[in-house]
Amino acid sequence: MVPIALTIAGSDSSGGAGIQADLKTFAAFGVYGASVLTALTAQNTSGVSAIAEVAADFVAAQIDAVLDDFEVGAAKTGMLARAAVIEAVAERLSARSLRHLVVDPVMVATSGDVLLEPHAVDAMRTRLLPLASLVTPNLREAEELTGRKVATIAEMRDAARALVDLGARAALIKGGHLAGDAVDILYENGDFHEFAAPRIVTRSTHGTGCTLSAAITAGLACGRDLKTAVADAKHYVTRAIEAAPGIGHGAGPLNHLVSAPQPDERAQAAMSDRSFSATLREKAAPIWRAELEHPFVRGLGDGTLPIDAFRFYMRQDYLFLIDYSRVFALAAAKARDLPTMGLFASLLHDTLHKEMGLHRDYCARLGIAADELERTEAAPQTCAYTGHLLAVAYAEPLPSILAALLPCAWGYAEIGAELARRGAMREGSLYAEWVAMYSSAEFAAVANALRKLLDDLTAGWPAAELLPLEHHFITSSRHEYLFWEMAWRQATWTV
Repeated sequence: MVPIALTIAGSDSSGGAGIQADLKTFAAFGVYGASVLTALTAQNTSGVSAIAEVAADFVAAQIDAVLDDFEVGAAKTGMLARAAVIEAVAERLSARSLRHLVVDPVMVATSGDVLLEPHAVDAMRTRLLPLASLVTPNLREAEELTGRKVATIAEMRDAARALVDLGARAALIKGGHLAGDAVDILYENGDFHEFAAPRIVTRSTHGTGCTLSAAITAGLACGRDLKTAVADAKHYVTRAIEAAPGIGHGAGPLNHLVSAPQPDERAQAAMSDRSFSATLREKAAPIWRAELEHPFVRGLGDGTLPIDAFRFYMRQDYLFLIDYSRVFALAAAKARDLPTMGLFASLLHDTLHKEMGLHRDYCARLGIAADELERTEAAPQTCAYTGHLLAVAYAEPLPSILAALLPCAWGYAEIGAELARRGAMREGSLYAEWVAMYSSAEFAAVANALRKLLDDLTAGWPAAELLPLEHHFITSSRHEYLFWEMAWRQATWTV
């Protein structure tokens, strides 16, 4: 039987929060979603301009209609707006035998607009919390419900205990407004559990609380234990923020279309010793073999490459490296921690100075003046490849950028190592310096660092979520082959 979850919440006309976010989240987890409307808002990413009330008896009638017909595995509450609605919801749910009720005590929207009448807090505290399997307040909501300051990890723990003392079976205090990493505290059965995720610098935070509580509800409806449901929900929300569509003029919505963690996929990932990057390399193996055997690459190795082909290549590769540097800059901007930011800043510096310096020196020796090099027009394949990389870098999160970058860094490291093994650095070879750079231990370390970062960032991802990254990796691998082909044929614009 398909799992069923129920959301009892308000409507967000922009679709980023409320029942719209809840139903999209349920769908991402493979859960059938039912809904009870408690209020209607005229709302967008900039704020709430109007609220229309829904009569308490009509809210109760909706609850009866759903629960009389469906076997609901878990339910959640969101915006309830008024004390009368809270009373009606509590009265109806207390008469039912729901296995799980997640109470998201929505009081204030991300925009700062008030969504709960002040005198309704007491009804929330006394009527709804005793029915809750889990209550999920943010820091401000925890303060309102407990009457105490909540601004540190220790105070979050105290607030969680207090909420359980008020009747909730468990409490999850959301620390999204704390400095540093986003740390949430779960208190269940006398034990504390911390769930931390690196803070993502973004304005796309509209509906994060709704989405988190809906994801937990969906996990519970699927039969997961509370700790697993919270962990999966946290992972889903992080990915939804990373992949946010970037729409709206205010606090933008999340991307609810990202795949939710599934138990079988988690188990499969845990059992597999093969890294994601190794899987990508295996799938791209025919393309990479074709690169290694391409006449241009073979000519680099044995010294027979026509000088005009190499001259053409160096000019086009110089242009490529300009946009390649831009991709590193964008990756640094999207990094979620200082070490990762530092990695890409270092790669940007080395590309601009060491790698492009090698190109400028080679071009000078080949009779290409500096101003002539800068005036070079990008060939069609150069435009196509850099266009692909920049499109990914501008629009997608860091794991996608890594998947698109790796065939260049990793591929050059493999080609350099193989050409060095074949003796391409012999004295007198024009191309020995090129081979020396890309066969160096330093360059191999760069490729390995990017591989490890991709594997770390995608650990535990479901297979469906990895498919777009695989597409980027294969596409870049094809562009790499076509770049060699372009240089071999010296193919430029024909019209």
